[in-house]
Amino acid sequence: MTLLLLKKMLFDPEFRKSVKMFKVSAPIYAFYAFGLLSDAGALPLLKKGASLGEVMRTHGLRNKKMLEHMLDFLVGQKVLTFRGGKYFFSRLPPEINEKNYAFLETHFPASVEWVEELRRHAPRVLKTGKTIAYTGFSRRKLLDLWDAIMREAPLPLREYAIEKFVHSVPEDARILDYGCGSGIGLESILKKSGKKVFLTGSDPSSKYLVLARKNLRKLYLTTKSGLVRENILRTKLINSASLPARKTYDIVFMSLVLNHVTAKKRIGLFKKVFRALNKGGRIVIFQITHASKHDRSPIFLMHVIPSHKDYPFRDELARDMHSVFGNASVKLNGSVFIAEK
Repeated sequence: MTLLLLKKMLFDPEFRKSVKMFKVSAPIYAFYAFGLLSDAGALPLLKKGASLGEVMRTHGLRNKKMLEHMLDFLVGQKVLTFRGGKYFFSRLPPEINEKNYAFLETHFPASVEWVEELRRHAPRVLKTGKTIAYTGFSRRKLLDLWDAIMREAPLPLREYAIEKFVHSVPEDARILDYGCGSGIGLESILKKSGKKVFLTGSDPSSKYLVLARKNLRKLYLTTKSGLVRENILRTKLINSASLPARKTYDIVFMSLVLNHVTAKKRIGLFKKVFRALNKGGRIVIFQITHASKHDRSPIFLMHVIPSHKDYPFRDELARDMHSVFGNASVKLNGSVFIAEK
């Protein structure tokens, strides 16, 4: 455990709550995933043992990635077993712990609302293979909800990633928050930098950038720091998913971006980041990942969202970064990835 992580666990109650959130939510996701499979009629087949393809064909399920995510996750939760290429029913998942659910409702209300919203659409998505446009990032209600979610459990973990670079960048550093969304990462960098920096936030969603401008304006009006206000005035927001083809930035930061990028396109993206970084510059990534095939992120409901491709596997992500940058370090149990040019 690093000194920074130790300090977070000892002295940051919000960080500890976020760690607890991910721990207690896994059995709840297992209960939901098993319920989806049962409602689809898959339980009798799984009691006999079935491959992924057999489950899909027998029950007319077309969302392969979502189904595989659910099945593998349930293996990790010991609800299913996997042998000889087939999934077998092992035991019922535990009922939802009311105390843990109350903890989530109290401390992470937006996340609970978001999960319930996606659950409504999950059976249809699993059956048809078609995602729900309504759940994407083009509707204002979902944008506001996603903004609230990003201020809950991911915030202290994202700030851990930001603290891995924000105190060591030079004066006048140029920092890109690639896929900045509503600007929450930009806010954290502005609050923590303590130096004159030139920030840029880029995102393909123009509606998200409207929200980012609103959030930065609110920070400008409420902060007591003259430096923060000056850095806000230097901050640029760009409606784009492209990267410059020349050396521009000292830091390229990404937060929960790579699950919207296919595995085949990931190395290409890293090559573009490499070109956009100054010598000695770093790419810093905060990302939910799968540890392995049967040790997956519990958040299978992300497959309802149109832009979601899948969470990357931890070792594959580190390997892709190393292939481009020649180095890669992994922090925070596979949630933070850093490479230097």
